[in-house]
Amino acid sequence: IYDRTLDGPEIAAIYNAGAAGKCSSCSPTPSGIVGWWPANGNGYDTVNGNNGSLVNGVSFAPGAVGQAFSFNQVNQQYVDLPFGTTSQLLTNSAGSISAWVNQAPVAVSQFHMATAFGSGSAGEAVGFGIDNGNVRVYHHTDTFDWQTGVPVTVSTWTLITYTWDSTTERLYKNGALA
Repeated sequence: IYDRTLDGPEIAAIYNAGAAGKCSSCSPTPSGIVGWWPANGNGYDTVNGNNGSLVNGVSFAPGAVGQAFSFNQVNQQYVDLPFGTTSQLLTNSAGSISAWVNQAPVAVSQFHMATAFGSGSAGEAVGFGIDNGNVRVYHHTDTFDWQTGVPVTVSTWTLITYTWDSTTERLYKNGALA
């Protein structure tokens, strides 16, 4: 999660790093990074200590970069982040969320949330998920709540990055503007 809009070359660099990770050994950390949860067997934030709590039995599986969170929608599993993390995004006029996602082949027609921050109340949420095989964006208002035509291939790691500023939203898939 970033408190600024990542640009195309930065997003392409994250994608092109592949299994090496976006910042596995960088110093200093990327500009504007608010939190980073690499899923190394826990919900720890390696940037600001805003550690998440694993809810309803979240497990881990091999990921695109190291380990990944593995969620079971039937059990409504998620990683609960502290309010300090989410409030930084909800009060910011620009930001970026980037995540490697790998949709399971089961129930593709159902909605699967990939990332979400905030209370979920009107005007208090930002995130994206997979709905009927395509990326769906949720952001603050109905204006920025949209179903895209950007597909996510089942059983394939895909880098999804959503950026926004006060006037423009952008969605990137595998490092390229979608």
